[in-house]
Amino acid sequence: MKGFTLIELIIVIVIIMILGALSVPFFQFFQASSELYTLTDEVTRTLRNAQISAVTGQNDSNWGVYFNDTEKKFVLFRGDSYLNRDSGYDLVFDFQEIFTVENDFGNEVVFSKYQGLPSVTGTLTLRSRNSQMHQVIINGLGLINASY
Repeated sequence: MKGFTLIELIIVIVIIMILGALSVPFFQFFQASSELYTLTDEVTRTLRNAQISAVTGQNDSNWGVYFNDTEKKFVLFRGDSYLNRDSGYDLVFDFQEIFTVENDFGNEVVFSKYQGLPSVTGTLTLRSRNSQMHQVIINGLGLINASY
């Protein structure tokens, strides 16, 4: 006789189901990790874009980035502060509920026109629900570094 018995098929199906169930948490962790890298890169790129816009004197203005963890967004803006900005130039970036963005310098950083120096220095901490953490550091000279 050739072929598989019913018991052999059931055993194979059970093994496949167990492997599938064990891989779900790993996939969720990997997905959150990947999305945290993406968010960190997006925040770093937005800060650098604000700095470049300020250094080049784009629209003859300072440029900055505003962070709002409650609304899960950050905003590239033109102006001396988020409250006194020209909202027509806003670029809004939303991020997922699974992340928190905390900083030790307030809700915004503004880069000065032509010099590109930041109004504040400090560390921006991005966290995911699975306790992973990345940081973006802004120093007094305007150097912006991501730490993974």
